[in-house]
Amino acid sequence: MMFRYRLMTSDAAPRPLYHWITLLILISSGPCMALMFTALGPVLPAIATHFATPSLDGALAAQLVMTMPGVGIIIGGWLTGWLGEKVGPRVLLLSMLLTFGLAGTGGAYVERIDLLLGLRLLVGIAACGVGTATLALISQRYHDAARARILGYQGGAGAFFGVASLLIAGRVAESGGWRAPFSLYGLGFILLVLAFMVRSQFRRGDVSTVQEDSSTHTSASSWQVIKVLWRTYLLIMIVMVAHFTNAVQIAFLLTADGTTSPVLQSIVLASSAITNASSSWSYGWVRDRIGGAWTFRIGLALMAIGYILIGVTSGIAFTATGSALAGIGSGVLLPHLLYLLLQKAPDELRTRAGGLFYTAVYLGDFMNPLVVAPVRMAFGIHGVFVVIGALIAAGVAYGYLPRQNSAAREA
Repeated sequence: MMFRYRLMTSDAAPRPLYHWITLLILISSGPCMALMFTALGPVLPAIATHFATPSLDGALAAQLVMTMPGVGIIIGGWLTGWLGEKVGPRVLLLSMLLTFGLAGTGGAYVERIDLLLGLRLLVGIAACGVGTATLALISQRYHDAARARILGYQGGAGAFFGVASLLIAGRVAESGGWRAPFSLYGLGFILLVLAFMVRSQFRRGDVSTVQEDSSTHTSASSWQVIKVLWRTYLLIMIVMVAHFTNAVQIAFLLTADGTTSPVLQSIVLASSAITNASSSWSYGWVRDRIGGAWTFRIGLALMAIGYILIGVTSGIAFTATGSALAGIGSGVLLPHLLYLLLQKAPDELRTRAGGLFYTAVYLGDFMNPLVVAPVRMAFGIHGVFVVIGALIAAGVAYGYLPRQNSAAREA
């Protein structure tokens, strides 16, 4: 008799190997999102040199290559949510993993910058599609504490893989040239094979099956999702503007303080990435013990303390400590906001809601420099961290952000 292993709260009962493969696929969006940016980080100067012409600024071309996947995610949030409703998350997942692998590795073979930018846009859309599909499947298969744990694992896997892939990309580029790191996008093909192996485990959670009998299926739109969940999306964007301050602004602060060594700057960035990954991975465990509302408040408080410490001190040791504290706090925020969104979204709108989550996150990333610029002009780069940290602390103290998070308080 075949041994059966029950997958947490799922109705399916796969073999142990299938259980772990299924979990790997469900948290795969984190590594895919990380790889969009980390794979090419070490080779941007080489890309700039290769594509530079008298009529094209190579540095600008390289920066566009790096940022284009973010544009793809903003677009993909709308597109893949709609597509997921039409074909179901299982088909969406398989097709987006294939697209991620093809578009990612294809960058190694193109000679025109416009084609490379187009492929990078597709990489972002595909990564967003993987995220949309896995969120829909997670929301169908898991509930309450199990869902919180999986979302935490997803964020933690992305952060850990981001650090590891950055180091791997540097090694690969050193031995194989600037085109070699594009091979890392072959991860999409590996995940595609694994997802196809366990595709039957996703059939019962196929959202399209649930929605076919829904009278709202044909009338549901992204604008309806925003109308229902706009407060949650606004909260996500506000928190993400604060969250990305560390990643976007910390190098400028270190440079202003005289720390220009890329190695030393990478140590500070790594301190935040490692604590962020560890915190995100333990989100479900923490939530089980102190509840969703306190997890959210403490995460914001730690971020505020870290930012204020960065702002009022100087020196790499203090900056790294503050960055690490902020990483602990921000690590629980992304899975918590994901959990909150899935809890509040009606079943018939959940696929689109998951897609628009990534749009909101990367809109926060895009808005960070626009929000920070006037603060920086008025108070300097250290003042940026003090002001944002103080605003976060004020939000926690007066309960404004937690009040918008009423669903989490009840969890």
